[in-house]
Amino acid sequence: MIIHTKRNYVCAYKPLPQDAFVLVWVKGSDGLRLLKTTPIAYHARAVNLALEIADDMEHPVEVVPVSGVEYIRRNRAGIMRMSNQQNENVVSGIIASMMRILLTCKDANVCAGALDVLQKYEVTP
Repeated sequence: MIIHTKRNYVCAYKPLPQDAFVLVWVKGSDGLRLLKTTPIAYHARAVNLALEIADDMEHPVEVVPVSGVEYIRRNRAGIMRMSNQQNENVVSGIIASMMRILLTCKDANVCAGALDVLQKYEVTP
């Protein structure tokens, strides 16, 4: 969906059932840069952030939902360099995010995806 602002616009893609994260991209003179990554449950917040900053940007802002697999593929090099503590922190964050989704989200497809993630980590809600 294209959302027009006063002098720019935001490209906000609709999440698919398998999406787990939302990426907010901005384009600058040095190319496309990732501004923010957030759990899919915060898609609306990511769109609001994009709308807040769009008029200050030279180019449109993009809000792109991605699946967990897509996220890992894009970030494999950084993930491989993480220390054990950093890895544990990420896993804890993932589990907390999926639990939050189960407790607050009313979308059955999103909840099913969160439950699937938890089961892969062998966590029982």
